[in-house]
Amino acid sequence: MPFCPHCRTEYDKGYTVCAGCGAHLVDSLPAEPEEEPLRYVSMKRMFLLSTSGSIESAMIVDILGQHGIRAFAQQKEAGNYLNAYSGFSIYGEDLYVDAVDYEAASALAREFLSQPETSVEHPKKNPGRRRSRIMLGAFAVIWLAFLIFALVRLFQ
Repeated sequence: MPFCPHCRTEYDKGYTVCAGCGAHLVDSLPAEPEEEPLRYVSMKRMFLLSTSGSIESAMIVDILGQHGIRAFAQQKEAGNYLNAYSGFSIYGEDLYVDAVDYEAASALAREFLSQPETSVEHPKKNPGRRRSRIMLGAFAVIWLAFLIFALVRLFQ
């Protein structure tokens, strides 16, 4: 039975060219190269800073990555839910880095954000949090009213 060496498709006798990629068929397949196993990289995460949104987070994570510092962003509060339903979040994101890279990451973040030479710390209180929750509640009430209205119209 002939085989395609590229897409590894098996053909009946008599075929000489692969219908999918046009390669000439061979009598036996070459051995598949072994894939390198995935390695788990442990990271002692440490809070770096809070950003206003995903664009700012992506830029800072990219800058840190260019300097060999592993970092990731995590949505605050109900940000994941808001992103899923509305495409954006009003809560912002928190950035985390490995504890080993914290000092270098903090210096790069200060440079990028043009902040004074103070440590970047997690805010204790968010003054806009109450307003954000009120806005989220109003949005939910409006959405629920629209849904009820649509259902009533549907079953009339």
